[in-house]
Amino acid sequence: MLFFIIRRLNSVTSIVGFMNDLGSLTFSPAELAAVIGVSQSSVKRWVDAGHIPVSRTAGGHRRISRSAALQFIRTKKMRVVRPDLLGIPDLRDVKQPIEAGRISGEFLHGLMAAGKTEQVRQSLTAAYLGGMSLAELFDGPIRDGLERVGEVWRTDQRGIFIEHGATCIVIDVISQLAGLTESPSADAPLAVGAAPKDDPHLIPTQMAGVVLQEAGWRTINMGADTPVHAIYDAVEAHQPEVVWLALKTRQPMPQFREIVAMSERLATEGVTMIVGGVEAERTRQHWPESVRVVPTMVELASIAHRLRVEKAA
Repeated sequence: MLFFIIRRLNSVTSIVGFMNDLGSLTFSPAELAAVIGVSQSSVKRWVDAGHIPVSRTAGGHRRISRSAALQFIRTKKMRVVRPDLLGIPDLRDVKQPIEAGRISGEFLHGLMAAGKTEQVRQSLTAAYLGGMSLAELFDGPIRDGLERVGEVWRTDQRGIFIEHGATCIVIDVISQLAGLTESPSADAPLAVGAAPKDDPHLIPTQMAGVVLQEAGWRTINMGADTPVHAIYDAVEAHQPEVVWLALKTRQPMPQFREIVAMSERLATEGVTMIVGGVEAERTRQHWPESVRVVPTMVELASIAHRLRVEKAA
């Protein structure tokens, strides 16, 4: 079991490092033109019209960040003919047509159950470039696909094996999708989060961290099964402005009271606490008014944007 955990952590760490390298990529107008199969003059016109933000080199040459290129492609629904230059998968092999950025959970479930990691990545990348936000992907096809996988055990004795394999696929792919978003600035507000003690689910807190990152927050995800005292330690060490908690597993009453007490203490220190998940919804009436209870990742994204604006003001 320890070997499995270390292997998974090494895999995610290598993906994060690779995505950080991609985040520093920039393109000339000619290079971006090659990515999307248009003329260099077209890209220059879009730049001059303000559709694509650029920086300038010391010699005055235009440079386009990878995140700006991806945002332009998403907004304008541009076709990518050289995905290798962007560090994204070749989308020509996507089996299901992605209409207006949509993808079904049923289709994704089939890929997850078959262990087809690269096809999952291709399909979700295509949906993201087609206009879906990461929060929409998490609330929609990924959630639906995982729920379908979670029911396989009822009819197939390999259900646990299939579910664990699908979980590994989703963890890897979410890390890769996070690399498609713009890296938050060094002075962006910070959020720290986790799943509480005795909650072993890795994916919900990972999703929450990525949604906050997409909304412009720096994030520290402490992962699953994190006791309250460790969250206090993180708050003291990093001084975040937000703490998120992904609650999927029912909490024993003494532990739940400890979490509520933490939320009240954080409020007195000016830290906003956001909770989400089925257990947060079930206990909604027991949370103090200072706690933001969010039922979906889309709502988390909305709150994250509002809080960022408020804190900037």
